[in-house]
Amino acid sequence: MTALIVSPSAVLRSTLKQVLLGVRGTGAVWEIGSFLPLPRLIEERRPDVVFWDESLGTIPDFMALKPSATFRFHLIRLVSSGSADVRGGTSSTMVKPDYSTGAAEDYAQAQIPVLNELFHDLEAQKSKSDDAVSSLSGGPVQLIVLGASTGGPSAIKAILQALPADFPVPLAVVQHIDAGYEAGYASWLAENTRLKVRLAADNDAPGPGEVIVAPTDVHLICRNGRFFLDDGPKIFSQRPSIDRLFSTAAPVFARNLVGILLTGIGSDGARGCRDILDHGGVTLVQDEATSTVWGMPKAAVDLKAASRVLPLDRIGPQLLELIEQRAGQ
Repeated sequence: MTALIVSPSAVLRSTLKQVLLGVRGTGAVWEIGSFLPLPRLIEERRPDVVFWDESLGTIPDFMALKPSATFRFHLIRLVSSGSADVRGGTSSTMVKPDYSTGAAEDYAQAQIPVLNELFHDLEAQKSKSDDAVSSLSGGPVQLIVLGASTGGPSAIKAILQALPADFPVPLAVVQHIDAGYEAGYASWLAENTRLKVRLAADNDAPGPGEVIVAPTDVHLICRNGRFFLDDGPKIFSQRPSIDRLFSTAAPVFARNLVGILLTGIGSDGARGCRDILDHGGVTLVQDEATSTVWGMPKAAVDLKAASRVLPLDRIGPQLLELIEQRAGQ
């Protein structure tokens, strides 16, 4: 579970953050002292829980409406006194620590059990919601995009090795790799899988079961169902960028797109996964235990951009199941 604390008090934000870090299942915790950047942060970070300090005044309209939009968060009002009932509905209240009486010393001890119960309930609700959002219905898969960085070559090979020679869907790959090695990498994948693997070309259109690999120092982007090489600026110091491939393919293939984000340093690909989900596609993200570096996958999880978080050896089989179940839709 991820959380966002909105309070003008740095002391309160620090205290509450320490409390949250002691709650089972807590992931990222963000904090801001003003509501001005709130709309952007909620849209970008998509927290599960938002803590709103009553001293900021009336909760903005968009905060009241947001839980009924395309994603939900649980709103907790931080009040100076009153009941600390944090169960039920999409909003509740929680008492702020009283620093003047020294009550803050026992604050964590009092709040952690309550928040543990709340987060457990919210996680169960989130799992049901995620299963509905990322269901296997949605029409036949028409394209698979994969992205990886550190540890990626062997991870991508493992996934491709799980696919048969008559695999019916084209695949596009962005692997962060040093310049000059991409041709050898594509050849190595071709030699170790049953699929056709080659470097992507400008104005490309891979066929079923064909894998195109982005060359170094250019972005691989999708437009009108075809692929192009783009020399635009680096994104997260990367060119090719996983985000560029994922985000440009998302509106083109919409519900017929599957994105796979694998091991790597940084956050490239997380925003692209979010775009894929927002357009109705599915994203498969590698889990921490099997990742060489759980940076990019974690960024996607924190952004709630993962339909499924899977160990590496389950991604290939899950992909085959997904394609089989959607084939007749």
